[in-house]
Amino acid sequence: LVFTEHPPDIASRLPCVVVVDVGGGEPSPGFDERPGYVIEAWATSNREARVLSAAARDALHHAWKHRTPLPGCYINTVRTDARPTRVDSGLDNVYRVAGTYTIHLRPR
Repeated sequence: LVFTEHPPDIASRLPCVVVVDVGGGEPSPGFDERPGYVIEAWATSNREARVLSAAARDALHHAWKHRTPLPGCYINTVRTDARPTRVDSGLDNVYRVAGTYTIHLRPR
C-alpha cells in the first residue's frame, strides 16, 4: 500500500509506504520543478522496513532511468538528500525507515 498522508490506523495497514511532500512545486507543463519528498517505509520488523524502503527508492530511480512518463513531465534527475534511516515510529512493534529525495521534473 502507498499513501500520500499518514492514515490514522497505520499499524493495521502494514507493510506500507507513505510519501510526504516536503517542498518545491507541483509538476507544471513548461516549467522545471524540483519537489522534495520524504519516503517512509512502515513494517512490523526493522529488516522489512529497510527492504521496503530500498524497493521504494529503487522504483523511483527506475522511473528516472527509464524516463517513465508522468502527467506533462518526466523525471530528469533524482537526488537523495538524506539516505533511508530508521526513525522512531512511536508505536510498539512498528518500524519506520525514512529517506528524503529531491526530484527534478522536466516538461515533456
